[in-house]
Amino acid sequence: MTDNQHLLIIEGTSLTRPPGFTGECWTSDLNNLRGGGGIWPIITNGDIPITKPKAEWLNNDLAIMELNTKARYTLTYALSKNKYNKICRLRTAKEIWDSLSINYESTEDVGLRKVVTLTRHYKSFIMKDGEFVDDMFGRLQVLLNNLEALGHRYSKTQINLKVLDNFPKVWEPKTTTIQEARDLKNLAWDELLGILRVHEVHLQNREHMQKKNFATLKSEETSFIIEEKKSLSKALKVQIQESDESDNSNGSINDEVTLMSRKFKQMMKKKGKFQHSSRCKDTKFKKKNKGESNEII
Repeated sequence: MTDNQHLLIIEGTSLTRPPGFTGECWTSDLNNLRGGGGIWPIITNGDIPITKPKAEWLNNDLAIMELNTKARYTLTYALSKNKYNKICRLRTAKEIWDSLSINYESTEDVGLRKVVTLTRHYKSFIMKDGEFVDDMFGRLQVLLNNLEALGHRYSKTQINLKVLDNFPKVWEPKTTTIQEARDLKNLAWDELLGILRVHEVHLQNREHMQKKNFATLKSEETSFIIEEKKSLSKALKVQIQESDESDNSNGSINDEVTLMSRKFKQMMKKKGKFQHSSRCKDTKFKKKNKGESNEII
């Protein structure tokens, strides 16, 4: 047997061994062990006595001895290794049973406290976020089993209503339809589970399509934004280029104006020098004529 196959066989769950004893639910374990095929009286009352010496045993005596041994083995084989280590020194089935009873049988007060705690858990039971229907049903089933082991039962209608009322709001249309269309008194647990499984797949498909559509829309928006940015970038480049060309044109005009201004100033300077030179010549001429006239007189 491989290691993986060995892990699949849990202690107390072998097909060739009696039902496992866990000690967690005493009433349930007790009911499992009672199906021992005629050995239950031996477990609770003690071994069947054999008064004859061993050398005188007949077939009936051997059968009694085998039944006593079977009762002991039935208990020991139902225990895990840790629990077996606690009772391995005991010799009879009754001694083993008495030890288990002392260690695991709840008193009335302890049992009542367990019922109160489990009932509170049952009333506050809801489906967890992201939890699958199968997992939710499994948790509820364990809770109901523990309550039933302590003698506390709920009707089929109460259980079905509890299941339908603990779903999130997105399930409300479906759960309302089930309550209106189905007879909750006769609706089997497995049938209800099957209906909810189908709707769970429908919700998963719808959620997948919504995510897919959202991703597509997001991709289209991203592409649009990228194109818009490209268009704006091109427009900005054209605007900058036109601005540069305008600046260059203005610069050329300014250069021409400056050059003309310089030429005009040069011309004005030359004109000013010519006028000044002409005035000087006129003055000299007048003075000369005046002098000549004085000499004649």
